[in-house]
Amino acid sequence: MEETFEGFTFGHTWNGWACPYFSLEESMKIMVALNNAEPCDGQQVLNLKAGVFFLVDIDGDYSEDIQPQKIMTEDGEKELYPIGSHCYCWWDEAWNEEGGEE
Repeated sequence: MEETFEGFTFGHTWNGWACPYFSLEESMKIMVALNNAEPCDGQQVLNLKAGVFFLVDIDGDYSEDIQPQKIMTEDGEKELYPIGSHCYCWWDEAWNEEGGEE
């Protein structure tokens, strides 16, 4: 998936990749993109029920409940979702301006 999503990062990385948090609205966009992606080995689907996202590997090898977390941002406290925060390879666009992840 080579789409861009707007989220929040706080300098944390996992194996050199960003660990972002997303608003509900942006998480819904990720859900649509992920669920409409070309089928592949290890593919995951994302569903939302009662304000909680459920990430499930279609092979049945992995599942994760993604609860919203209250996080303080520059705009005040927000409920954000760490979609794929420690399992997807997210790139922080700010790294393009800084010359890469530090």
